[in-house]
Amino acid sequence: MEEAITSSQLEGASTTRQAAVAMLRSGRKPKDTSERMILNNYRAIKNIREMTKQPLVPETVLMLHKVLTAETLEDPAAAGRLQLPDELRVHVADNATQVIVHAPPPAEQLPHRLEMMCGFANEPDDGQSFMHPIIRSILLHFWLAYDHPFVDGMSYSAHALLLAMLSRIIAV
Repeated sequence: MEEAITSSQLEGASTTRQAAVAMLRSGRKPKDTSERMILNNYRAIKNIREMTKQPLVPETVLMLHKVLTAETLEDPAAAGRLQLPDELRVHVADNATQVIVHAPPPAEQLPHRLEMMCGFANEPDDGQSFMHPIIRSILLHFWLAYDHPFVDGMSYSAHALLLAMLSRIIAV
């Protein structure tokens, strides 16, 4: 509960911890988008617990995004799917100069890049090319944020992916 509440509050959910805990414990429906964000995050964390021994696959990333963004997106059909080529891709610009400092890859590349990311997540440590699981988790978090494959809900999805990878370490 604490992870779901704190993570959601960092992303802008405006409610108290006490109110959020009461909602989650009682099972009542969320009153607003802030409470919906917390409930969605809580549900995603429960899903993550069940997948600690499974390889990461694109369908899992999409499922997590769908759970995290249920009933929060302007376009409900965008939940759990990659951005489409005709949708406006987000970019990062310097506030002072408006110079673009990061533009994510084109939407056409997202399915392949997601497959590559999952392959990287599942690479076995063969002894010759060992990468500490925490470093791998951080790189996956960065990779998903860099690619920005969703219309919205990116931060949640990247955090959930990080949590999923870290939970594998704990489960070992």
